Amino acid sequence: MLLISATDERTNHLLYQWMIAVNVQEANITKMFEVYLQNNGDQTIALTVKNRYSVQRSFRISCSHPEYVRIENDIVMLSGYKATDVSIIFLLNNGVKLPEVLIFVTNVENNLQEEAYSMKLIYHD
Repeated sequence: MLLISATDERTNHLLYQWMIAVNVQEANITKMFEVYLQNNGDQTIALTVKNRYSVQRSFRISCSHPEYVRIENDIVMLSGYKATDVSIIFLLNNGVKLPEVLIFVTNVENNLQEEAYSMKLIYHD
């Protein structure tokens, strides 16, 4: 639970107050990958996302480090039991070498996690 207050600097009177409740859960990792990346330049991999339901669903793909990883087409709509490849671009020109990235596949309708992928990043020349 977090309490944030805004006050008037001149009078010290309370202007606004917000109470924020946060529920944090550890990701339920469903698959683990090792991804080999060269030390220079941005690199792209394809990640297959599947709809395990018999009806059409929309999924949002996100990651634990959006400042270093870009996901093209972060929302995909899939017919029942179909799959598609999503491009994951590792932005390596900034010099940061992350040891791991988590990719989350979330059901757009109910905002529940469907899959979570752990990608161990291995760098080489």
